[in-house]
Amino acid sequence: MNRATFLWVLAICGACSTHSEGLSVAVYSSGVDRSARAWVSDAGESIHVIRGYISMSDLEIVRCEQPVARWHWPSLIGEAHAHTTSSPTKIGSPVVEDVLSYNQFTVGTLAPPPARYCSVKGHFGPADLDATNLPRDFSMVGKTFKLEVTMGALQRELTIEGAQRIPFEVGATIDVSGATPHASVIVGKDASAWFRGIDFAGSPETYAATFASNLASSARVAVE
Repeated sequence: MNRATFLWVLAICGACSTHSEGLSVAVYSSGVDRSARAWVSDAGESIHVIRGYISMSDLEIVRCEQPVARWHWPSLIGEAHAHTTSSPTKIGSPVVEDVLSYNQFTVGTLAPPPARYCSVKGHFGPADLDATNLPRDFSMVGKTFKLEVTMGALQRELTIEGAQRIPFEVGATIDVSGATPHASVIVGKDASAWFRGIDFAGSPETYAATFASNLASSARVAVE
């Protein structure tokens, strides 16, 4: 690449960077609605959650699919790898949510390039020592979810816990540009089916795996 082309590319990149300044997508997590807490097992036993927490390990907004044939910027500098998985379109720090809380809290703020984004994806995954909202009454380090529940008239006590990474992806349209520089993404969960299909007579590993599958499909996203 000659010097004139090099300077032209730098000038264009500088203009793109200036255009992206001030763009933001605030990400929130919302609590479980009371209406979604009328839990009943497949056997007809009522389920009451005494306490429980879920960890979301990462979240990313996904740009709408681009045409296959498009021009790429020349590679001037080698790709840099940060020590975390965060990026302008991704939050890589775990956050822990209290299942019994109604509160909405801030997960983080993205500063994406101007574009149209068509989905939100991420993982429910194990919390670490630096996770946001770590509970004081429950050990969640190394765990994705942990719930203490009672079942039926005899109040049988069970603990449901897992440490797997559980992927989710939800379609959502997020337009971020100079005309609409700010947006909000609210991540919620339809918890009404969390315990559907769980055989509580089986092993803890078996019903934890079913709960994990139900948790993945319960993810919901609202955009404001």
